[in-house]
Amino acid sequence: MWAVSDGRPRVGITWSTGSEEALAWYREAVAAAGGVPVVLRTGEVSPDDADAVDALVLAGGGDIHPHRYGQEVDPRVADTLEVDEARDAFELAVVARALDRDLPVLGICRGVQLLNVALGGTLVQDLSLLGVERARHNQRGRLPMWEAAHDVRVAGHSALRRLLGETVVPVNSFHHQAVDRPAPELAVVAEAFDGVVEAVEHPERRFLVGVQWHPERMVRHAPAQRRLFEALVAAATESRR
Repeated sequence: MWAVSDGRPRVGITWSTGSEEALAWYREAVAAAGGVPVVLRTGEVSPDDADAVDALVLAGGGDIHPHRYGQEVDPRVADTLEVDEARDAFELAVVARALDRDLPVLGICRGVQLLNVALGGTLVQDLSLLGVERARHNQRGRLPMWEAAHDVRVAGHSALRRLLGETVVPVNSFHHQAVDRPAPELAVVAEAFDGVVEAVEHPERRFLVGVQWHPERMVRHAPAQRRLFEALVAAATESRR
């Protein structure tokens, strides 16, 4: 399946029913970094098929059902949730296999939340429950998707800081949920100035980073964001040797 003759690493991109235009941003970012994008679409492939890839991008999308992290739907924000339980089940199985193989993984938006849930953390079901104005973290309809909506503070000791090169980084924003209680194995390595968690990483894995923003939409305009995909592909290339 998905044989590649030129030796470039295959990078799986999880996907469901989002627009093909949005998927194209991920494909382009992976290809520009030197990887071969392989779409792992819910309902079209099985979690076993993820064994054919060398790295994994957990893409953005809808919300993870709260029962996946031990909660009921909060009635105060029930109307904000957009869940796809088939996607939840598929992607959690894919992540489990990736973790077993120590695959390089980059989680984006929903993807950072999925990593946190897969490893035993929880999410805040809607930022309004933290007293955070939703519009502060969702620029849809206000700014182009590649423009920064706010800054994040990146921990100076982190792998993410070494990749991005700065401790204050401008990012775009398209979410209403976020990491609440971090999984025990994950370190929070970036926060927005209002305290919302913006990135996590696993300090003992080859490459496991999750970011709440959408770097695939920024790579043409913000060179630092390209390094996330370049580092993912580099880790996959190294693991194949």
